Amino acid sequence: MTHRRGPEGFRVLVAAPFGRDADNVARLLAEHGFQTRAVADAQAVAAELDDQTGVVLITEEALRGKLETLRTALAAQPAWSETPFILLVSRNAYRPRAGEIARLALADLTTNLIVLERPLGSLSLVSAVDTALRARRRQFDLRDRLAELDHSRAALAASEAEVRLIA
Repeated sequence: MTHRRGPEGFRVLVAAPFGRDADNVARLLAEHGFQTRAVADAQAVAAELDDQTGVVLITEEALRGKLETLRTALAAQPAWSETPFILLVSRNAYRPRAGEIARLALADLTTNLIVLERPLGSLSLVSAVDTALRARRRQFDLRDRLAELDHSRAALAASEAEVRLIA
């Protein structure tokens, strides 16, 4: 029997520091049934990462600056866990490599990464978030199965020890 601590892997963290981008994306996702939380930047993402985090949707602008806090938070995740990230990049004539630099910076922190180029349609964004959340839920299911397997192994070892003692 699996004992869950409550809903896990359901929340979308949205880090988009410019204007009302985070609020607009959070509202769009909420309209499609997703629970969201807008945060300011990568450091705020690090502070919010927990078992309720299903996916982090982050813009290249939110990755500017030091990423050590985020690196530390991601490294502290259990071995079975790798929070999915969706990186939104844009083509910029003034900074043609900005998106690539952001992708490389985030790829250095995680391998569970989807990169989407802006502008993008709302259906593409919703689909990517839904896919990432399903993958995150599978991670929690795997964790639960591994815990059940460990429990079964421990019970078997105890039973074998009891049989040896009786024999």
